[in-house]
Amino acid sequence: MTSNAVRPEKIERLAQSKGPVTAAASLGIGAYSDEALITALAEGASRRNVLISADDEALLDSLTGSRFFEVQIILDEVIPKLRAPPPQIMGLVRRLVAKGGERLCQVVMSRRDQDPGLVHAAISAAELFHRLNASARDWR
Repeated sequence: MTSNAVRPEKIERLAQSKGPVTAAASLGIGAYSDEALITALAEGASRRNVLISADDEALLDSLTGSRFFEVQIILDEVIPKLRAPPPQIMGLVRRLVAKGGERLCQVVMSRRDQDPGLVHAAISAAELFHRLNASARDWR
């Protein structure tokens, strides 16, 4: 079952034409656990010549507060499935970490009792970043 009746084919086309950030931002937070949507997003984004478009960059810059973290959680599921040049994938990861880094720590600490899922998402994001960073060293 897909999130909010969004079809994987639509997300795949959106990711291919507009980029992974734009496609992730079009989904609700529940999409992070929808394997069909995550796979479709990764497949569409992997077909791009350049992984992150200027529109994706602008959208990422405009995301604030919890909406940024919702999109980041979806992208955390997508990133391991991407088939794109490693430097482009690491560029996306670095952008997400730079945007969410200190703020993520503040949000997690302030909401840890009300939203244990956020703590889990933050830990998952950190683990993913460390795995990708280790992989990037192997790619060089």
